[in-house]
Amino acid sequence: MSAPLAEPRVATFTARAPHITCWTELRALNVLADIGVHHHEIGRPQPLTIHVRLEVIPPERDAIDAVFDYVEVKAIAERLARERIVLVETFALRLARECLAHCCVLTAEVSIEKPQGVPGARAGTSVRVADGSRLNLP
Repeated sequence: MSAPLAEPRVATFTARAPHITCWTELRALNVLADIGVHHHEIGRPQPLTIHVRLEVIPPERDAIDAVFDYVEVKAIAERLARERIVLVETFALRLARECLAHCCVLTAEVSIEKPQGVPGARAGTSVRVADGSRLNLP
């Protein structure tokens, strides 16, 4: 008596939703800010060049209220520039945190150049702030 034939194996694949990453960016925003720690910097507005990159939840519909508008990012940066902030790192962190407060923003990356910070160079800083509670969304 011969052994029964084994049933053929059939590969099965589970369909997965595509991983979509969406970024909103505002680059080369120039503002004048009362920023700096040195005596000669206090009260003298200095130029800053700001770059913002936000990882956002992809919009479910084609409407401006479904995203974090670039104009809002610019408004936050311009408001911060009107305040007296000592460190460029503090400016970058505050901008990143305020952007992150918007419901669709998952990660905020802010880079700021301070052209007059160091003679002959472009000083600056970069920060990345993420909201861990929103990073594992479906």
